[in-house]
Amino acid sequence: MSWWRWPRGLQAAVWAGALLLLFGWQVRQHLATADRRVGISLEAAQGGVLVTSVAPEGPAAAAGLRAGDVIVRVNEAPVASLPEYDRQARAFQRGVPVAVAVLRQGRVVELTVRPGMPPDWLPLVLNLLGVLAYFLVGVLGLYAPAEDPRRAPLVLFVLAVALELALPSFPFGPPGLDAGRYAVFFLLTGAQMALELRLVSLIPQRASWLIRRPQWAQGLTLVGLGVGLVLALVLVLSRWQPGGLGLSPQLPFQLLNFLVLPGWAVAVVGVLWHQAQQALSPLGRQQALLVLVGSAPWAGFVIVSGVLQLLGVSLPRWSDYLQSLCLLAFPVAVFVAVYRYQFLDFEHLVRRTLLYTALTGALVLVFYLLLGTGSVLLSEWIGGGVSVVLVSGATLALGLLFSPLRAWLQRIIDQRFFPERYAQRQQLVQLAAELPRFGKVQTMSAHLVAKISEVFAAPRVTVLLVDSTNQLLVATASTTLDLATEFDSAFLLSREDRAVNVLGQAGTPLPATELAPLSASMAQRLAIFGADLVVPVLGPRDLVGLLLLGGRGESWGPEELELATLLCHHVGAVLENARLFEAATVDSLTGLLRRETILDQLDREWLRATRYGRPLAVAMADVDFFKAVNDRYGHLVGDALLKRVALLLQQEVRASDLVGRYGGEEFLLVFPETDLVGAKAVAEKLRQRVAEAGVVNLEQGGEVRVTASFGVAAWVPESPGCSTWRELVDLADRRLLQAKSLGRNRVES
Repeated sequence: MSWWRWPRGLQAAVWAGALLLLFGWQVRQHLATADRRVGISLEAAQGGVLVTSVAPEGPAAAAGLRAGDVIVRVNEAPVASLPEYDRQARAFQRGVPVAVAVLRQGRVVELTVRPGMPPDWLPLVLNLLGVLAYFLVGVLGLYAPAEDPRRAPLVLFVLAVALELALPSFPFGPPGLDAGRYAVFFLLTGAQMALELRLVSLIPQRASWLIRRPQWAQGLTLVGLGVGLVLALVLVLSRWQPGGLGLSPQLPFQLLNFLVLPGWAVAVVGVLWHQAQQALSPLGRQQALLVLVGSAPWAGFVIVSGVLQLLGVSLPRWSDYLQSLCLLAFPVAVFVAVYRYQFLDFEHLVRRTLLYTALTGALVLVFYLLLGTGSVLLSEWIGGGVSVVLVSGATLALGLLFSPLRAWLQRIIDQRFFPERYAQRQQLVQLAAELPRFGKVQTMSAHLVAKISEVFAAPRVTVLLVDSTNQLLVATASTTLDLATEFDSAFLLSREDRAVNVLGQAGTPLPATELAPLSASMAQRLAIFGADLVVPVLGPRDLVGLLLLGGRGESWGPEELELATLLCHHVGAVLENARLFEAATVDSLTGLLRRETILDQLDREWLRATRYGRPLAVAMADVDFFKAVNDRYGHLVGDALLKRVALLLQQEVRASDLVGRYGGEEFLLVFPETDLVGAKAVAEKLRQRVAEAGVVNLEQGGEVRVTASFGVAAWVPESPGCSTWRELVDLADRRLLQAKSLGRNRVES
């Protein structure tokens, strides 16, 4: 099971346990290190280790050590390097004398030092504050709406920082353990860099460059992880094979301080500044600027400290404390952004969760109070043994009833405290349940847009569904335009359109302002339908269609977006199943009967006509010069014309007449109870309507018109002429060829 699918409380508990164990280890190591310290600073020197400074009131000063002394021996063991001193220091104990031999002004001086320094609590307190602050931000992120793309990078980033702050250090530990600690530190640093750059590119909305190039998101992850791996590898090679490869042990830290951290800081500040400038609303701009303010102290510190170290300036010890304080600015800024500027907008969920917890806790408390009172009374009346059985049985009963009781409480809280959202959710649940009974995709779509417009108070709602045969998105219902009378090429959109692909990959609603720059075709269709928001309709396997919502601007809250997304997931499966069912009988592009279906219908009408002696007529229609239209304007315009012609044919015939797509640009019309004169009159009317109509070609401008030719044939009892319906269709087809040979745009009977 995916980690994100764990209960939020369990996730928080796992992280809290890990951080508690690590920080406890850090405190233990800090205290153990204080017991071994003698109050000196060291660096490598020729023939020993050089004492660079001595704490005035430390054990070393009390023993007579001075700055400039070179330690050459500890407890009779020679010391020629810092690792050798650390190896001896691991055995130090607080108050136990240690014999130290130092070289001072050319002579060896023997001194006795009693290790043990007071613990430095300030770094521990600052680290604890940092761990708590970043952990709390992570918990807030866990309770943010699941569809918010900022949730995952924020949670993982702040928890990675918390882990880094909780890592223990091993100043006198084994070299392998110390190297492992720094390797983990470098890996966490690389992960933080990737996650923070991903996060800031999503505040307040997805960056335009990330929309245009979605693959850059994976690129940021690879770069961050690659940096961490390279630093860890350089560290291992420099520690384990310092002589063989000639790598300095300080090289990974120099790369980190002089290259990685400053570059990372500049990138974060630059992206946040750009996001603030490109924000679509004042609220979004405030979110980006506030996170920028929270990131700026750390960014300024790493840039200034990197420059100073590059210039050879040693940083004072208090700079470590300053860095810890700078790190605290980020979680504080996120808290302010959450509570003041609706960042993540988790407030509704947290309020509801707190209510659940409070009421559930009160219920359990009342239960045990009643249980305790009853147990005492029964003990007095019957005996003490009964109370144990009563408590055990009641506890078991509470365990069995807890989930139903909590579900009941959740329903009551939703109804009492959040009635609008509860009613909205119930309406959408009912909509998803009743949709299949409408049967046809067209009817389903019409009902869907009407109900969504009502539930979300969105005046402009449109559904576009993918045609499985040609992978075009076809508008099936809209509250904005009448598809029967205002049809043009804006109603068709390629499934391979870049904006459509981004929606399919994201799987979450995206504002029109983010999608329009990706594709001119998408921008034009969004403008036609007045859409402010696009929600992908996903089936079990792939994108089924798009839901276009408009008329509310940027007033969509995260919970409404979550409800719209869940609804689209549910109706996606329903619509896809209906599509598959209709694919066997209905042409998905034109909405007309398929060839096999209309021929089956014609067979039934032929049997009825011949049995009861009633007339029956058919007509074959063909769009003139359709290949030239496809070649000149493209298949998108050609498909729009076919759908336009199909709509006209359906509108101008009787309900009892049948219209089907015979193949390509050919159509078959069946007219029961109609003789040749009547069928020819209808065909002439259809010819005129097709010649008058056209579609707007948005991509190239102007209107595209076509004409159609018709061949009509009829069977009447008085002079049958044809013995089967196949001969009747063949006769109409020959007359269609005659109409085309005589100049097209005409009816031949």
